[in-house]
Amino acid sequence: MKIEENSEEKALKNLLNDAENSFKVPDGYFEMLPSKIMDKIDSQPDFNKSTEVNPFSVPEGYFEKLPIQIADRISTSAKPSIPSFIANLKRPRFAIPIGFASLVLIALVVLFSQKKLSVQPEKEISYDELENSSYFDSFDEDLLLGMVPIQNTEAADDSLEQYLLDNNIEISQIENEL
Repeated sequence: MKIEENSEEKALKNLLNDAENSFKVPDGYFEMLPSKIMDKIDSQPDFNKSTEVNPFSVPEGYFEKLPIQIADRISTSAKPSIPSFIANLKRPRFAIPIGFASLVLIALVVLFSQKKLSVQPEKEISYDELENSSYFDSFDEDLLLGMVPIQNTEAADDSLEQYLLDNNIEISQIENEL
């Protein structure tokens, strides 16, 4: 094992020696560096020397009038007016909710203003058609009583008696029918 450790140590030492030599700088590098940098700077164009005429100009009295113009714009924009309110309605953050609310309002008005129509059959059935109908035989007394709405019994009795008296119907005729 000692032999293996010695061979590993030797390999590491060789690697360290190689690493020390890998970062060498050529002779005179740092002495010549400032002159090389200055040569590159001198080779670049000089923008200060090349611009004889300034392409940018400021109108006369611009900076003297500027504070007055700013104050005028601030004073006119500070007064809210009706046209500016209407202009705000054109913005999506106002226009979309107002449009949606108006659509909902119109839908509700249309929905609640519609009159409910109930369609009743216009065809009337005669007594002879009803008597000859096959459906008439299938009716049950309980079924018919279930369809009759509950009424005040005193008023129903009085009207029934009145009907019998008006039509001259005797109790014996009713018993014969049953």
